[in-house]
Amino acid sequence: MMWLDYTVESGPFGFTVRGDWPGEVMGRSKDGTWGSKSNPLYSPGEHYIVNESGWLVKNKFKPGDVLMVNTEGQLVKVAADTLEVEKSNG
Repeated sequence: MMWLDYTVESGPFGFTVRGDWPGEVMGRSKDGTWGSKSNPLYSPGEHYIVNESGWLVKNKFKPGDVLMVNTEGQLVKVAADTLEVEKSNG
């Protein structure tokens, strides 16, 4: 899918993509209701990881998942009970 006629605006905390009206790229209609697009560019609450080619790839993990980077540089989920935790010396 190709998205045309949008503006990318960068700021001190990241960037946003603006369409013809607020929320258009997230699936809002001109009147502000949700669901006007069957394939929005992104939606509130989604997380993306930038890969080595510059693509933003939707994060398939959920809040609370324990993640690590493997030797190939990929983000993978690990079982929390398999991790070793250092105990505080205090």
